[in-house]
Amino acid sequence: MKNANKKTLAGYDPKKVKLSRDEQEFEDNLVIADYSSKSSKSERMNIRLPEEDLLKLQKLALKHGLPYQTLVGSVIHRYVTDQLVDLEEAKKILAAPPAKKRA
Repeated sequence: MKNANKKTLAGYDPKKVKLSRDEQEFEDNLVIADYSSKSSKSERMNIRLPEEDLLKLQKLALKHGLPYQTLVGSVIHRYVTDQLVDLEEAKKILAAPPAKKRA
């Protein structure tokens, strides 16, 4: 399985990948250095992912020049610290009219 993933990524050219608007927005807002500098002690964890998700993670990580495990750790860190938001939910909140102040 690992060898198949490496073969798939061998010809990967990040400049030729077309990201959706949401994917591009997510990628533009990644702050990997912030996560990496804050992590001190770490624990090992095994996780099963759909192969398609793993390949997407590897491509994103490759584009940013970091190991995909670091990217996964960063996403998990953002989620558990309430820094990871649902783009559709954020768009709804930003598009909503401002609440009227009560006198």
